[in-house]
Amino acid sequence: METQNVASTRITVFSVAIALLAVLATSPANAGYGRVAESLMDGNALKIAEKEHLGNKLDGDIQLVDQDGNKFKLGELFGKPLILILSYYKCDGVCGTVNSDLKGVLEKAKRVQPGADYRVLTVSFDKFDTADSLSTFRGDLSLPSQMAKEWKHSLAINFDDVRKLTKSVGFRYFWSQADRTFFHPNVYIFISPDGRVVRYLYASGVGAHDIEVAVLEAAEGKISPSQLGNLVLSYCYSYNYKEGKYTISIPVFVGIGSLAIGGVSILVSSIIYKRRRNKQEVS
Repeated sequence: METQNVASTRITVFSVAIALLAVLATSPANAGYGRVAESLMDGNALKIAEKEHLGNKLDGDIQLVDQDGNKFKLGELFGKPLILILSYYKCDGVCGTVNSDLKGVLEKAKRVQPGADYRVLTVSFDKFDTADSLSTFRGDLSLPSQMAKEWKHSLAINFDDVRKLTKSVGFRYFWSQADRTFFHPNVYIFISPDGRVVRYLYASGVGAHDIEVAVLEAAEGKISPSQLGNLVLSYCYSYNYKEGKYTISIPVFVGIGSLAIGGVSILVSSIIYKRRRNKQEVS
């Protein structure tokens, strides 16, 4: 019996040690790389205050350049409903998915058609994006011919215009030095023909019917707050300065994996301990 108690104690101590390693792996993981120790990022800080921004008139004089190198003003896209997406082109993760998901949903939306009923505009909020990163991002999207004509991917000629645009629509983004990544909401912003913000649809779970209704109501200038209560935050990939590209944030995934292993170890050791204890009581 004494030998069994010693064994159980050793298993419990081992499990606690694993759990401690998991905690250490998640909390100061960045510090091990000589970075800022811990991210204090609060996702609530990125929520769009819809009531404050619905109805805002966008500045039509904001100057952009599209995938073909053509300069244009934002106001040139007014006159029809406009679906605005704020992304960045060097992102290897969520930004591409958000654009791709919209493409898929628009293909299923039969009540509205690109060009006839709406236009789409993606604008980068990363000042380090280039024409090359834009071209690669758009190429990966593989837009159908008609949709490609009515969907522009663009860069701001003057980055102050990006700040002006994001402020007008209430889109807040944050570059975390500790995490080496951008945090931002994944959202489709609908602009009325006269250039006003009329609806936000968060990218998670948006269907063809949602898009159709949003486009048709935008055409009428109808202002509608989002019916979706949750905010979907992008935890885009980290920028690796040594390699000069965006890569997966290894410390984060290592920490999550370690925490999962620690939790499983504690659960298994608890089950073993209880079984042995029950056997002792029976004997």
